[in-house]
Amino acid sequence: MFCCENVLKGANRSPRIKDGKIYWYEGDTFLWSMKFVIKKCDGTDYILQPTDKITVEFKKNLHTPDNIYSFEFQNQEYPDNTITMEFTSEITSLFPYGFYKIGVKLEDDDITTLLPATTICVENVV
Repeated sequence: MFCCENVLKGANRSPRIKDGKIYWYEGDTFLWSMKFVIKKCDGTDYILQPTDKITVEFKKNLHTPDNIYSFEFQNQEYPDNTITMEFTSEITSLFPYGFYKIGVKLEDDDITTLLPATTICVENVV
């Protein structure tokens, strides 16, 4: 008589960053904070100002001008140079299973890319 033991692997943390990609499970809701370490040309730290505008854009791919969703931050304090995005069920419903791109820009006197196009992998569930 044989005895077979099966082990089911649990879900990974969601969201998470692995190998330079951002992962989350389809339909998950969560808060996601990004802390920015920004250096001026002279090497000193740049502290985000309330007048600065930060835009976080999500696209299906880099070849489309249309955003799936954008978070915009301005006219507010940025404690510890951090922004926090709330992914509600309405927002995550815009991201079915698949791959997406995210980019982050800072607008002050200039426009500065804080995060170039980075891949998001939305994993499926049953």
